[in-house]
Amino acid sequence: MIAAPAPAATSAASATADAATIAAKVLTLDGKLAPIIGRFVHHGLHLEHDDAWPSDYKKGGAKKTRQKVRDLVAAALCKTLAPVEPSECDPAFRPDRLLYALHDCEPKNKQTWTAAIQAEDTVRFDAARAFILVPTNLAALQAGLCEHGLTAPDPALLPPPPPPLSAPPRIDLRGDNVAPDFYIAMDPSTAGFGFAKFHVRDSCIERVEYFSVKLRGSDIAAKLVHLTRVVAAVLEGARECFIEPYFAPDRQSGAPVNHYVRAIALQQCGLAHVPYQWCEMKRWMQDKANGGLGVTLTGDEKHEAFRVAISGRLNGAASSLLDNDETAAVGIGLRKLHEKQISAAAGGNAVPLLRVSPPVSEK
Repeated sequence: MIAAPAPAATSAASATADAATIAAKVLTLDGKLAPIIGRFVHHGLHLEHDDAWPSDYKKGGAKKTRQKVRDLVAAALCKTLAPVEPSECDPAFRPDRLLYALHDCEPKNKQTWTAAIQAEDTVRFDAARAFILVPTNLAALQAGLCEHGLTAPDPALLPPPPPPLSAPPRIDLRGDNVAPDFYIAMDPSTAGFGFAKFHVRDSCIERVEYFSVKLRGSDIAAKLVHLTRVVAAVLEGARECFIEPYFAPDRQSGAPVNHYVRAIALQQCGLAHVPYQWCEMKRWMQDKANGGLGVTLTGDEKHEAFRVAISGRLNGAASSLLDNDETAAVGIGLRKLHEKQISAAAGGNAVPLLRVSPPVSEK
C-alpha cells in the first residue's frame, strides 16, 4: 500500500514558500522610509521572532539587508522619545507615536540617517533593537504605524485655532452659576463604544451621564465616519478625556479595527485640544486602593460586582442599566478622577447616574 505524503511536510513547504514571498516584499531599502518600516513591522517582524526566514535570507547580503531594515525600525523608535506622558506599554519607547515621528521624515540616505541616530545614543539604540525583537511588543509596533506607512502630523505640535471673537459664558441651566466642568471617559470597542460624562464642581462629581453606540455603516470606513461625528460632539468643551488602551497580542484578528477606533478618539482629542490619558483595564477594574472598582471576579458574577462597586462610589446611585461598555466607561472615569482627588461628596446624596441619548443619530 502506498503511504500518503505527510501533512507536516506539506505544511512546512508551504510556510517556507510564504516566508520567501514575504522576504522578497519587505526586505528592501528602496522607496519611502515609512512604508518600508510599515511593511516590515506588519509582515516581516514575526519571522524575526520565530526565526522563520528562509535559509537564503540568513546569510550573506540578504542577512545584512535584514539587519539594515531592523535598524531603520530601531531608529524610528528612538525618534518616539518625545517629552510626553509615558506609554502604557513601555516606560521609555512610544511605538504609538511612530506615525508622528515619521511624518515628513524622508532622509536622502537611510543608512546615514540610521547611523546618525545610533551615534546620538548607542545605549538607547541598542535598547530599541532589543525592544523590536520582543514578541509581546509586536502589537504595539503594528498599532503605531499601519502596513502602508501612513503618517500624520503630531497633534501636540499643531498651532492652536484662533480664539473666538467672544466666547459665550458657560451658564448652568439650573441657575446663574458658571456651569461645572466635565470629563469624558471612553471604552473604545468594535461591538459598542462606551461613553461616560462626569460633571464636576468643586472637586465633587455632581452627576454622571452615559451611553454607548454601535458602529454604523456599510463598511469600516463608513463606520469610522459615524464614530468621528459622535466623538467630536462628545468632546466639545471637555476638560480632559480618559481612554482605555488596546493591547491584546493574542487577538491579532481584531487588533486593526480596535486600533482604528482608538485612533479616532486620539485624533478628535487633538483637534479639540482636549488632553487625554490612558487607563488600562486592570487599573480601573481591580486596583481599588488607587480608585479602581476592586472587582476580580469573572463571568456573570462580575456584572453584579460592578453594579455594587459603582453604586458605592456614587453614594448609592442605581447602576443596573449599564451595559458592558458603559460600565467600563464609568469605571475608567472614576479611576482617573480619583487620581485628581475628585469623587462623590462624602456623606452626600446619591449622584445621579443617567442614561442619555448619543449626541449624533445612530441611523
